[in-house]
Amino acid sequence: KRAKREHITSVKSHRLKEVFIMSDPKARVWTAVLYPESMTVPVEDIDEVLQSPGCYIVHDKDKGKDGEPLKTHVHVFKVWNGGVTYSKALEEFKELGEVNKVERVKNVEFLYEYFIHNTEKAKKAGQYLYSPDERICFNGFNIARYESKETSTERTDEITEASCSYIVQNGVSNFIDLYAYAVAVYGG
Repeated sequence: KRAKREHITSVKSHRLKEVFIMSDPKARVWTAVLYPESMTVPVEDIDEVLQSPGCYIVHDKDKGKDGEPLKTHVHVFKVWNGGVTYSKALEEFKELGEVNKVERVKNVEFLYEYFIHNTEKAKKAGQYLYSPDERICFNGFNIARYESKETSTERTDEITEASCSYIVQNGVSNFIDLYAYAVAVYGG
């Protein structure tokens, strides 16, 4: 009987581990919400604490459904080199102070736009549209790496069309002239 009981306990423990693992998936990008007054570091030092690429914004103009101002809060996301669990993400965000919420990010491009309320849902809800300049990216974060294929394709088409127009209008006959144009217009 004792051996059978130990086996059942072992199976239950194993299942609990499986459930915990399944409920704590790994992801490379996690986001958190914090309140400035509960942070142990100044907002502008987030980059120094997290030491990985990411982005943050202070939402100080949000209003509730009743039109009353919402409490000022900070949205931040961090990109890890490899997948980490919720527990690990929470642990690292806690280095900033008391964390109100942590979530796995499924779509970085959407979150990046949500930070400034530049999404259809936010616009329909009449949320304040923050300036892109209020979104602070740090430690080499580059949204271009996370753009959807559709966005990347649109951008590629735009660049191709502009380059072809330039070639025709300016009689470009060598690659160096085209390259100089592309660097001047699109950066290099």
